[in-house]
Amino acid sequence: MFSLKTYLRNLNVFPPSSNNEELEDDSQHQSNIIATRIFILTLILSLFGISIALLLMYQTTMITINQPTREQFELLPKNAKCSCSRISFSYGKFTSLQASFHQVCSSDFVTDRWLKAISSGVDSTYFNNIDFRTYGTAQFQALAAFCRLSKAGIDQSITHFYQSTLLSPQVLSEDVFQSQIRVSINQFQITAPNTFKSQLRLINEMTIHNQLISALPTNFMYSQYYSSSNGITQLLYQLWYNQSDGIRCDCRTDFCGNIPSLIVDVFGASYSTVLGSIRWFILGISSGCLPVTSILVSTLECFYDQTCVNKLISYFLTIESFTATIYNNRSVYNQNSTIESIVDNLMIEDWMINISYDKYYSECAPSSCTYINVSRHNFIYVLIKLISVLSGLILVLRFTALIIIRLMQNIRNGATRQRIPWRVRLHQFIVFIRKIIIELNIFEHYPSTDRQIRFQRYGTRLYIFLLFNSLTVLITLTLLKNSIQSKTVLHPTQSQFIQLQQDYPQTLSCPCTEISMNYSTFITIQPHYHQLCSTDLISDKWIEYIVASTPDHTAYYANDYRVTGYSQFQLLTMFCQQAQQAIDDALHVLLQTTFISSQVLIQQSFQVQINSVIETWKLTTVNTFIRTIELFRATVQGNQLASGVTNNYRTTNSISGKSTWYARIYSNCLCALSATCHQTIGIYVYNSSSIIPILLYSIPTFFIGCNPTEALLLSSLECFYNLSCMLQIDHYINSSESFNFSALNPDLNPSNETMENIVNRLMVDTWSSNISFPLYYKQCAPLSCTFQYEDRDNLFLIITSIVGIFGGLSLGLKLVITIILQSIDKILINGVAHFNLLQSIKSIFSCTTEHQLIHRLHFILVVSAEVNSNTPGSRTLCENFRKRKFIWIISSIILIAVIIAVPVIIITGNNKEMEKASTVTEILTTTEITTQITISTTTTKSKQILPPVIINNNTKWKQTAVTVAGGHGRGSGSGQLCWPEGIYVDDDGQSIYIADGLNHRIVRWELDAKNGEIVAGGNERGHDIDQLDSPVDVVLDKEKKYLIICDANNRRVMRWSRQNIDDQEILIPDIICYSLAIDNNGDLYIADSQRNLVRRFQQGDMVGIVVAGRHTPGNQLYQLDRPRSIFVDEYYSVYIADYFNNRVMKWLKYATEGSVIAPGHASNKNPNPFGSLISLTVDHMGNIYVSNWDNHQIMRWSPGAIEGTPVVGEKQSGSGPIQLMNPQDLSFDRQGNLYVVDKDNHRIQKFIIDLD
Repeated sequence: MFSLKTYLRNLNVFPPSSNNEELEDDSQHQSNIIATRIFILTLILSLFGISIALLLMYQTTMITINQPTREQFELLPKNAKCSCSRISFSYGKFTSLQASFHQVCSSDFVTDRWLKAISSGVDSTYFNNIDFRTYGTAQFQALAAFCRLSKAGIDQSITHFYQSTLLSPQVLSEDVFQSQIRVSINQFQITAPNTFKSQLRLINEMTIHNQLISALPTNFMYSQYYSSSNGITQLLYQLWYNQSDGIRCDCRTDFCGNIPSLIVDVFGASYSTVLGSIRWFILGISSGCLPVTSILVSTLECFYDQTCVNKLISYFLTIESFTATIYNNRSVYNQNSTIESIVDNLMIEDWMINISYDKYYSECAPSSCTYINVSRHNFIYVLIKLISVLSGLILVLRFTALIIIRLMQNIRNGATRQRIPWRVRLHQFIVFIRKIIIELNIFEHYPSTDRQIRFQRYGTRLYIFLLFNSLTVLITLTLLKNSIQSKTVLHPTQSQFIQLQQDYPQTLSCPCTEISMNYSTFITIQPHYHQLCSTDLISDKWIEYIVASTPDHTAYYANDYRVTGYSQFQLLTMFCQQAQQAIDDALHVLLQTTFISSQVLIQQSFQVQINSVIETWKLTTVNTFIRTIELFRATVQGNQLASGVTNNYRTTNSISGKSTWYARIYSNCLCALSATCHQTIGIYVYNSSSIIPILLYSIPTFFIGCNPTEALLLSSLECFYNLSCMLQIDHYINSSESFNFSALNPDLNPSNETMENIVNRLMVDTWSSNISFPLYYKQCAPLSCTFQYEDRDNLFLIITSIVGIFGGLSLGLKLVITIILQSIDKILINGVAHFNLLQSIKSIFSCTTEHQLIHRLHFILVVSAEVNSNTPGSRTLCENFRKRKFIWIISSIILIAVIIAVPVIIITGNNKEMEKASTVTEILTTTEITTQITISTTTTKSKQILPPVIINNNTKWKQTAVTVAGGHGRGSGSGQLCWPEGIYVDDDGQSIYIADGLNHRIVRWELDAKNGEIVAGGNERGHDIDQLDSPVDVVLDKEKKYLIICDANNRRVMRWSRQNIDDQEILIPDIICYSLAIDNNGDLYIADSQRNLVRRFQQGDMVGIVVAGRHTPGNQLYQLDRPRSIFVDEYYSVYIADYFNNRVMKWLKYATEGSVIAPGHASNKNPNPFGSLISLTVDHMGNIYVSNWDNHQIMRWSPGAIEGTPVVGEKQSGSGPIQLMNPQDLSFDRQGNLYVVDKDNHRIQKFIIDLD
C-alpha cells in the first residue's frame, strides 16, 4: 500500500510527453501536481454536487396496476384513473331500499272489517250530510286507498330506481360513491312524494271545478217538486256549508273542509234541525263537499284513543270491536297531524337504506389503474447517472485544467503574443487542419513502427467518424426526448383554471374541497307566466261578477254563459294556481337536489350538463302535469261521471215516478260517446212562456261542452282580448256587480291560441335561467390544480446526459478501437493461429498486482486506453492535449453536432407546437360541438349511419343501381326476399340487416354476397318467442350485440342476440311499432303508430318518455297521425314521416310541439307533393330524403325549400336498374352511398355516390 500512497502523492496527470524535448523542471512539476490535485478535488466536488442535485430533483412516472383489488385501489393516490370494465350500472346492483309506513296502514281502520262495520248501506243518504254515518265509509275507503297507493307507488318507484343507471367511466372512491348514491336516493325520496302530492292536489281541484256529483248528498242534491202545469220537475242544488270560522262555503267553488263531523240523532233531518239534535262532535274528523278532501284535512286523534273508538263504533249496528292504534313516540308525525301531511309524504315513516361499495366495485371491475407518481430520484438512479457522466466529466475538467495550465505557463513565462495578420493566421489554420487530418493519431504509443502508426491513424479517423455520427444522433435524441412533467398550482383562481384548462385539457385535475352542493348554489330559474295568470279574469272579483248575473230566483238555460261561465274561469284560476304550485314544488326539489362534482368541471361541460338538467326538469314537470290532466279526463269520460251542470240532465215520469238520466248533446255530438262534444257558449233569454231559449249573443271561440275542462281546453280567449266584446257580454248578462275589468293584451300573446296549448306548457310563456359558473367554482374551491404535460427535461439533466453520452461513447469507442488495433498488430506479428482475442482483452483489464491496480486507476483518471503497463499511452494523450489537437477535434465535433441537432430540434419543436395547437383546437371544437348536442352528454344518430363524406344540396348518385340483396323474385330462398320493409346498414360488419316482411324473418346480407343469413325468426309466421309476424324494421343496439326488431303484427318490440339466435326476449310489449332509431346513448326511439306518438326508451324502461305527438290523432303542430318513419339527428331532434298528414315534422329535444319542415300537400307554395310518404333519412346539412311510394322515387328536400327534388328513381315504376317499385326504407353508408328497399321488386338497391 506504500507504493499506492506514493503514487497518489506524486500523481501527475499533466506530465510532458516522453518524446517532447522540453524537460519538466521542479517548479513545473510541482505546478502539474497541484493542478492534478485541483483536478481531482474538482472532480470529486462535481460528482458530489451532481449527486445532491439529482437526489433533490423530482421525477414523474406513470404507473399502471393491472386488475387492482379494492384494497390496492384504496391505497392509490387521488389522481389515479381506474377505468371500469363497464360504464353503466343499475342502482339495484348495489343498493337496497325499504320503506316503513305509518302505523294506520297496518291498523284495523283500513281493513274491510272496519269498512263494513261503519257502512250505513242504503241509509247513508238519509242521514244528515255532515253526519259521520253518511260519508264515514267513503272517507276510510279513501284512507285505505291512500295506503295502498303509497305502497304501490313506492314499490314502483323503487323498482324504477333500481333499473335506472349510474354512469361511472372511472372507479369512484368510496366517499364520492356514497355521497353520489345518497344524493340520488335523497332525490328519489323527495321526488316520489312530491309527484304524488301534486297529482292528488290537481285531481281534487279538477273534481271540484268540473262539479262532479257525489252519490252521497255532500256537494250536490237533487230535489223534485210537482206542479199541475209541468208535472214533476227535477232541480239540482249545490250545497253550502258554514265552516268553523264562520265563513259560508259553496261546494261549486271550494272543498269546504273546515267543518266538524257530527253524530246526529234525528234520522233524515235537514240541517235546520241539526243544531238541536247533535249528539257528539267526533274528535279530529272533518266533513265537507267530498269525502276525499274532507278526510285529508282530518286527523287521527280519535283513533289513538280507545274510548273515542268505542264511542264511535257504538253508533253503528255492529258487534265488531276494534283496538285503537298505539301512538309510536318515535313517529315523525304527531297525533294531531293531518292526514294530508301524512299522505303528502306517501305515508312513509322511515327508510332503511343499504349501499354496498363492494358490490359496486365488483360490478365496475377495473382492468387497470394508472396514476402519475412524482418522487425524488433514488440512489440507484443517481449511481447509474454518476457512472455515465464520470468519463465525460473527467474529459471536460481535463480540458479546463489544460487551458488553465497553459495560461498559467504563458503568464509565468511572460510570453507575449506576436501580432500576425489574419491572412497568415488563416493560412496557418488551414495548414494546421490539413496536418491534423493527415497526421492525427490519438492511439499513438512509443515505440511504434510505421505500419503501427498507419493503422493508428486509420483507427483515429474511424474513431472520429463513429464519434461524430453517434454523438450527433444521440445528442439529437436526447434533446428531442420528452418526458412527463407534473406541475401543481396552489389555490388557483377561476381565470387561472380556465387558462390551465385551455392549455392542458386532457390532464388537468382540480379536486373540489366541497364535492357536493345544492343546485340552488349556482342556478336560478324563473318562469314567466301567461298574462292570463296575472289579470282580472282569474280574480275572485271576476267570478263574483259572473255569478251575480244569475239571481237565485231566476231560471236560466243550462247552456247559458251566466250558468256555466263562472266554472270555466274557476278552472282557469285553478290551472294558473296549480301550474305555479307544480313549478314551485318541482323547483324546490330541484334546487335542493345535490350536485356532485369531485373535480372542477370545465365551463363548457358545466354549462351543458346543467342546461341538460334544467331542460330535463322542465320536460318532466310539464309531462307530469299534463299526464295528470289527461288521466283525469280519461277517467271522467270512461267512468261516465256526472257533472253538475254540463254533461247530463234528469227527468222524472209524472205517472210512474221513474227518474231517468240523459247524456247531453252538443252540435249533434252525444257526451256519452265523446268527451270533446262542444258548441259555442251564448247568452239566452228564457222564461216560462218560452219553449226554446232565444240566443241573444254568442261568445266567439268560447265553448260549452261535456264538462268544463274539455270545453275550456278547446276554447280560446279571443273575445277577452277585445274590450268591446267584453262590454257586449256585460250588456247582455246584466250583472249586479259593476264592470271594471281590463282586456288581455293581444301584443303579448296570440288571441286565437287554444287554452290546451297554454295549459300544455304549464301556463308559461318563457323561461329564464341563470347558471353561474363563478358561484360553482367558488363553492367547489379547489385547493390546487395538478396537470401533466410532455416536455424536454430541464437544462441540468440535458447537460449531464450529453456529458455522460460523450464521455461514455468516447471511452467505449477508444477501448474498442484500441483492442482492434492491438489485435491487428498481434495478428500481423504472430499470425492468426497464435492470436487469442480473449487473452488480449483480459490483459487490458487484469489487476493482479498493486502496480496494475495503480495503472488502472491512472488509466481512469487520464481517460486513456493503455494496453499494458509498459505502454505510455497516457502521456501520448496528454501530449495531444498539450498540442491542443484533440481539443480542436473534440470541440469541432461537438460544434458540428450542435449545428446539426439544433435546427432539427427547432423544426421538430415547431411541429409539436403546431400539433399541440391543433390538438387544443380540436378539443375546443369538440367541446363547442358537445355544447350544442349534449344536453348528455353525447351526440345521437338514428339507425342510419351518417357518412363521413359530406353530402350537400349538390350531391348526386349514379342513377344505375346495384342490387346488393335479393333481386331473384319473390320467395323464401337464401337468395330471395319477400316484400322487405326496413334495413340497417352495418358499416363495421360490411353487411346490411333486412326486415324480410312476409318471410317473417331478419336476414343479414354481407355486401357482395349472393345469399343472406337468417339471424332472427324464419320459423314461419307466429307469436311464439322464437317467431316473428311481418317485421317492419330492425336496428342494432349501441354495442351491436343485439338486434332490436319491430314485430308489427305481434304488437311488440323484440331483442334478439347476434351471438345466439335462440337468445331472444320481448323488450316492449303491446305496441304497434313502425320505425326504430338508436342514439349514441343507447336510447331507443319507437314510432308508436297506434297511439300517434314517438317514445324514447332508456335501458330497462318499459313505458318510455313521449318525445313527439299526443294520444289523439290530428294535424296540429303538437299532433301526429300515424307516424311511419323516424330519424334522430346529432342534436337529439326527431324527424318524423307523419303518414296521414303527409308531412315531415321536426321536434327539437324537449319541445312540446313540432314544426313542419316539408309539407306534403300540393299548393301554390308546394307544387311538388310527397305522394305517399313512407320513410326518411337526413344528411349532415339537414337535407331530408324521403321515399315516395306513389311516385316511386327518392326525393330530397333542402331546408326552406318549397318543393322536393328527385335524386334517384323514375316516376314510372319498374324493375330496371334505374327504376323502383314502391320504395320503402332508405339509409346511407359511410361513403355516402344510398341504399333503398325496393319493396315490390323484392330487392335492396345501392345507388353509388357520384364523386365526379
